[in-house]
Amino acid sequence: MTIEPDYRCVGEDCETRFIWEVRGPGGFQSLNNDEPIRFMPKTAGTYMVALIPTCNGEECPSCQFLIVMKEPEPTCECSRWGEIDVNGQVITCNGPPLAAP
Repeated sequence: MTIEPDYRCVGEDCETRFIWEVRGPGGFQSLNNDEPIRFMPKTAGTYMVALIPTCNGEECPSCQFLIVMKEPEPTCECSRWGEIDVNGQVITCNGPPLAAP
């Protein structure tokens, strides 16, 4: 996941940098000052993100928000039967199940 904050310090020769922290399920925590902000949640759940801009090293008001990561949707679905070889005889399955004798 990549987050690209937009915060600009005002004034001449102001350097805008960020400190960021992410907390989530299972004790997940990441604290860094790299930009852009990148982290990869490994489990579903709610993650708290805090972005703290700094102007020439002085902390400015932060922005905090939640990100909800859901379990991935299953990608497995039924397909179709291919040919079945029974002692050299090819059988195909393409109809409803047979009634029991």
